[in-house]
Amino acid sequence: MTDGTNAMLMEESSDIKLDPTEEQILKDQISFTERKESYTTLYRFATKFDWIIMFIGLVFAAVAGTAMPAFSILFGIMVDYYTNFQTHSISPNEFSREIDYFSLVYVYFSIAIFIATYISVAAWVYTGERIARQIRERFLHAILRQNIAYFDKYGSGEVTTRITTDIHLIQDGISEKVSLAFQNIVQFIASFIIAFTISWKMTLVTGFILPFLTINSCLMNKFGAIFTKKSLDFYSSAGIIAEEAISTIRTAVAFSTQKKLSELYDAYLADARKEGLKKSLSNGFALGAMFFGIYTAYALAFWFGSTLIINHELTPGQVTSAFFTLLFGTFSLSGFFVDIQALSLAAGAGPKVFGIIDRVPSIDIASDTGDKPEKVMGHIQLKMINFIYPTRPGVKILNNVSLDVDPGSTVALVGSSGSGKSTIISLILRFYDPISGGLFLDGRDIKSLNLAWLRRQISLVSQEPVLFKTTIAENVSYGLVGSIYENLPNNEKREMIENACKMANAHDFIMNLPDKYETMVGERGILLSGGQKQRIAIARAIIKDPKILLLDEATSALDTQSEGIVQNALDKASKGRTTIVIAHRLSTIRNATKIIVMNKGVIVEMGTHPELMNKKTFYSKLVEIQQIQQSLKTEEIINDLNSLITLPKDEVTELFTIKNEDRQKSDVEMALDHNACQFTAWELIMKIVSINKPELLILSIGIIASIINGKRKTFIH
Repeated sequence: MTDGTNAMLMEESSDIKLDPTEEQILKDQISFTERKESYTTLYRFATKFDWIIMFIGLVFAAVAGTAMPAFSILFGIMVDYYTNFQTHSISPNEFSREIDYFSLVYVYFSIAIFIATYISVAAWVYTGERIARQIRERFLHAILRQNIAYFDKYGSGEVTTRITTDIHLIQDGISEKVSLAFQNIVQFIASFIIAFTISWKMTLVTGFILPFLTINSCLMNKFGAIFTKKSLDFYSSAGIIAEEAISTIRTAVAFSTQKKLSELYDAYLADARKEGLKKSLSNGFALGAMFFGIYTAYALAFWFGSTLIINHELTPGQVTSAFFTLLFGTFSLSGFFVDIQALSLAAGAGPKVFGIIDRVPSIDIASDTGDKPEKVMGHIQLKMINFIYPTRPGVKILNNVSLDVDPGSTVALVGSSGSGKSTIISLILRFYDPISGGLFLDGRDIKSLNLAWLRRQISLVSQEPVLFKTTIAENVSYGLVGSIYENLPNNEKREMIENACKMANAHDFIMNLPDKYETMVGERGILLSGGQKQRIAIARAIIKDPKILLLDEATSALDTQSEGIVQNALDKASKGRTTIVIAHRLSTIRNATKIIVMNKGVIVEMGTHPELMNKKTFYSKLVEIQQIQQSLKTEEIINDLNSLITLPKDEVTELFTIKNEDRQKSDVEMALDHNACQFTAWELIMKIVSINKPELLILSIGIIASIINGKRKTFIH
């Protein structure tokens, strides 16, 4: 774990005295070690087959790199033939015969270089895709393995940034860039060996540029990696803001927080832009200095080469061969340093990605360890539980809480917001570990139980059910994943799905849909009403017949009519299994076996509904307050109905028709209608130009400079 996290834990825990064991429990749940990884670590998932393919790719890259400088030898020989022909040293027939021969050799060399380059690049792109796929799969597996406290601390936005941006950088650094870098370095070495063989004097004179190019490129790669890492961190933070804003867009719009969220997002982008600007300035300066050094060496080579010709030490063809060989060598070296930057960025992205892959959470769903009892009664006990959220170490949520839930009973948890009700649900599911005390299932500490097995015995229905963008039948069948019924034949699964939906009071409305159980529910179930989604979620929870059912305010977001239907479904689902209910409407838990009243992390009352009402204390006051609120709400509804009665019948019909149409438009048509968002290619180009209008001057200067830079090769050749 980073020092910053340690400091935060110690600072916020100053008000609560924790012993070393308790502090370690908190740290273990959110610890993350970003180890320094070498570049070779990126290939840790490469198979023997991958290594063979990569080796073949390197062999052909070496062939292509060696063949390129050989062109300059052929070119120099041809220059000498042209010179000899002009000086009448050879006959026209001999000249024609030799030129024809070397022209064919040129063609053969071109074909060889094409084949070698194609094989080398294709081999490394292929293995890069294979290895990157392994990294993505293992990264996603590692993410799904992490405990809930990890996501509390780092957020889902950072996770999506790692799986897209960082892994893309890794893939870029282990694919064709490796082949091209190897080809360039082989070409550089071969070029200088050939040039040294032709004229060691000319090679030594121009070789002064090598130390300068090496130092310049190393600095460029170092600072580029630093600035890239910082900008990626800012983009990751921006991604968290964007992900939260989009996932809660209805709430954001309802509270008009779009501008505030945009400002937060822009603030992180501005910081990323600063780092990107630093990177562009350093890269621009380094590349400019590199080409300045290269062309200075060329000027010196031309001058010194003419001197060697005058002194009859070299022929014009030999000078030409040496010059173009050095030209190939220096350009290959510059290309090598550009390619090696991708490798450097990949090495920089590796630690966070592999740090997550290697992280073994303290609460490990993938672990095979732990007991798996053959029989479960559903007896739950909490003994002197003390709990603090790892990301909020300064606040104690539960304080010496003890609770006994008999098998098959229904226990209701009530209390004000923040009293610790949902925390108990999270502890039963073992989303977190308490800092002290124990939680037991049938007399066994749940820490001694296999975590995957434990969660297979439990089903949860939360306040806001999440449905996946697939059919109703598929959503319900997800409740069978990991259970003994997962691999049943499709016809038996279908029967279980329908039985679960009948028990959840969902079968009737499903059969009234056009596609029945094959109806698509849309993104997060947007095409269903709140009550329908909740009943599908209940069916998904009970289809595997869990011994323990947890209901976390499962009806709080519903209207009165939907709540009644869903509550009946919950009452049916609770029979024969241990049920723990968090209720927002106390009228729904009158028949609970036991009612637990909580306040500020402690249990203040416990008993049945009649017992607690007779005490005239905390629970009875909550009931009275809720009855008053309900009566006020009922009075408000009656007033609204009375105001409608005074309107003409046509106006009332029109009012409800318009309201219903607006609702359907916002929920369905706006979610599915993409026609209004189509643009032509020209419109997109103009849109991009308008967005970049403030930078047009800088872009124009860059384009002009690029044109001039592109012309340099024409001037040289």
